[in-house]
Amino acid sequence: MPVLSNTLGKEGGLLDVETLIERFMNIRTHPRARHKPLLLLLALSRVQHGESQFISYAALEPVLRRLLIEYGDLTSTAHPEYPFWWLQTDGIWQVEGAEDVPRRARDNAPTAAGLRRSKARAGFADDVQRSLEQDEDLLMDVARGLLDEFIPQAYHDALIADLDLRIA
Repeated sequence: MPVLSNTLGKEGGLLDVETLIERFMNIRTHPRARHKPLLLLLALSRVQHGESQFISYAALEPVLRRLLIEYGDLTSTAHPEYPFWWLQTDGIWQVEGAEDVPRRARDNAPTAAGLRRSKARAGFADDVQRSLEQDEDLLMDVARGLLDEFIPQAYHDALIADLDLRIA
């Protein structure tokens, strides 16, 4: 198994390739839901283009909403707040100041308005971010895997172009 570092997921360390790819491919999602994969592909594009690790929900919301409408499951409504918040449970994403975000009592989830008001920011977990920044081939492998696993083939070319995602 290729290893980027001997420190698996520790502060300042990188993840081994197999562990990182496994985390991405095992995200918890509903069978046809594309919310999380679309957000992850958007975030991968941000890494490729050298953008900051974290993005505010307010800045991300209109972009992700458009992606969900254009490439998402047409049987559900576009809720960018869902993947922004729930990706934290998959071990690859973090929400800064999550404890300060107001949540609904019924499901412990924030509303889009609550995320905007609290100025929530999120991005890849630190070890994931560092690993992706260090290895462009790994980033492209993860992107290809997400496309193949979660996004219908008919959308691949348009989505790659839309995100300006470089996949060799």
